[in-house]
Amino acid sequence: MNFDQYNATSSSEHTEYHFTSTGPKGDFPKIIQYTYVEEAQVYNLAFGLLREDGGIDDKYRTANGDTEKILATVGNTVLSFTEKYPDIPVFATGSDAIRTRLYRRMLSLYKDEIQKTFSVYGRKDGVWHEFEINIAYDAFLVIRRKGGKFDTELKTSANEEE
Repeated sequence: MNFDQYNATSSSEHTEYHFTSTGPKGDFPKIIQYTYVEEAQVYNLAFGLLREDGGIDDKYRTANGDTEKILATVGNTVLSFTEKYPDIPVFATGSDAIRTRLYRRMLSLYKDEIQKTFSVYGRKDGVWHEFEINIAYDAFLVIRRKGGKFDTELKTSANEEE
């Protein structure tokens, strides 16, 4: 995707990325981390303000007017990350309902473009569904497509019944 984004630097394993949000409120160091969750067999995507101790503050709002640029940067790291780890889904949810809604809005706006590379799912009432616009999900999952096809199918309650 060719969207305005920040230049993020990656760790050698592609599990951590750093960039700086720049705007009228100042410069803010940001971090994106992918952490493997063994029991769920997914990578959890977390991002936010880089704290001095190296951790993530995912609640701080920089209000720098660059939300779409930040999310495009995060999206680009998902591309980079899944090139290195194509077989494991990436899980994401907002740190609060407002951010989760923002992620849903961005996935909805760019759904066609995103689905060229990823299968996208949303979780509602504890069940995963193929992502649809205007559905209030509480979490999201993307699985990289291989050769334009689904190599990995996510089990949903509908699939399990068949």
